[in-house]
Amino acid sequence: MTELRFTQVDTQESTRIRVLMPDYLVEMGNYVDVPTDANGNMVYPYLEHYWQAPDRLPFVLISDEVDCGFALVRSMINPDNGASYHSLAEFFVIPSFRRRGFGALAADMILKSLGGQWEVSVLKTNLPAQKFWARTLTVLCPDLTCTDTGDSHSYRLHV
Repeated sequence: MTELRFTQVDTQESTRIRVLMPDYLVEMGNYVDVPTDANGNMVYPYLEHYWQAPDRLPFVLISDEVDCGFALVRSMINPDNGASYHSLAEFFVIPSFRRRGFGALAADMILKSLGGQWEVSVLKTNLPAQKFWARTLTVLCPDLTCTDTGDSHSYRLHV
């Protein structure tokens, strides 16, 4: 496998994620209704927040100096007990880099780099993602829990 790394993207480099977002949104459109702007272009309504709010972390995945995906992470507080945790809000690997171990390695690297408690929610209708995350997260943390939240499965784990 070729080298894989990730880096947090600041406002000046936000284009690195913005150029990948349309492909991600088209893919997600197979599973959910994706919002559109006035011109009919699919949009991710929270993207700007990742460069405005301190509790949001945008990462780009890089292999051989090519941006091959992204991860959008939120730092959260559990309202029931005040405990902090991370939520993997969005995760995308471009198709040409799939089935080579990049996604599992990227997930492992990102979750371990921030450590602590995590939540990863996966749409029930997205069967490829269901298989990927069940396999990837079980390897990372065999004692994870999975809760049915209606439209999604919510995995909780400690890394």
